[in-house]
Amino acid sequence: MDRAHAEAAAVRDVLTDDIAWHVPGTNAIAGDYHGIDSVLDYFTRRRDLANRTFRMHPRDILTGSGDAVAALTDGTATIDGVEHSSPSTLRPSTRSGPSRLVR
Repeated sequence: MDRAHAEAAAVRDVLTDDIAWHVPGTNAIAGDYHGIDSVLDYFTRRRDLANRTFRMHPRDILTGSGDAVAALTDGTATIDGVEHSSPSTLRPSTRSGPSRLVR
């Protein structure tokens, strides 16, 4: 298995079937993605559009009452020699509950 497939398999293992990912805006990757395959297709398209330069940079983990957590991250990509960044918040969960992107 090549590196890209190994990475996709590792990501697949931590996502839940009911994952929902929202990318705001009107750009080439904007939209709503539902389910593991749709989200992984989005990741692939985003990676390819950024010539494989997209990186996630974890910042903070927030916890609340109960089982709720949120991961604050920044994403960066270099496109046409210019670095772009975008903050996001991922509210992940275990296999017993949903993963959602809140943005």
